[in-house]
Amino acid sequence: MRAVLWQGDAEGELGGMASGRREPRGNISVDIDEGAIEEALRAVERLEAERRQEGEIFDPAAEPEPPTLVPSEPDPELLALEEENRALRGMVERLQADIEALRRRAQREKEEAERYGVEKLLVELIPVLDNLERAQRHARQGEQGLAEGVEMTHRMFVDALRRFGIESFSALGQPFDPALHEAVELRPTADHPPNTVVEELVRGYRLHDRLVRPAMVCVAAPPVESSQDE
Repeated sequence: MRAVLWQGDAEGELGGMASGRREPRGNISVDIDEGAIEEALRAVERLEAERRQEGEIFDPAAEPEPPTLVPSEPDPELLALEEENRALRGMVERLQADIEALRRRAQREKEEAERYGVEKLLVELIPVLDNLERAQRHARQGEQGLAEGVEMTHRMFVDALRRFGIESFSALGQPFDPALHEAVELRPTADHPPNTVVEELVRGYRLHDRLVRPAMVCVAAPPVESSQDE
């Protein structure tokens, strides 16, 4: 491809400059490769594309069309899933409440087991304590050393039970209470008010605030009036 470029005549230009006037320029023909021109055009197109992507060139064709909002009907499957989700959520909440109730119950049972766990042991040991008390009563009538030894053993045994929260209670002289006492005899007497414990056969015992064994007692009853034959 041939391109024509204008170029001034060197001699005419120099002469014109010397004489104070400018001579007309001539033209020059230059051969340019067509491949170079095509490469230059492609470079320009690439540059415009890059500038268009960067927003430097506004291209109406590149602007997306606004979406068209079309009202849609509720999806039955979606509604069913939402209902199932609500049902599962309610089930989970109920299970959490049940678990919390079980946790509180387990904690309460654990505390009761720690507090009253020696109850069975106490039931087995109390008869031994009863025998020691009987031995005390008989020993007082015999050798003094035996009585002192039995009393010391009894005192140590009572102290050991007390450390576990086990204590006896006295019923003698108290009004009869069926929640604490077990009456084994009604004894008519005028020396005590009716329904009063006049003798304590065996003591009652508590484990903390729980009754382990009621006291076995004799209870006063009104005296029997003798009738006279007329």
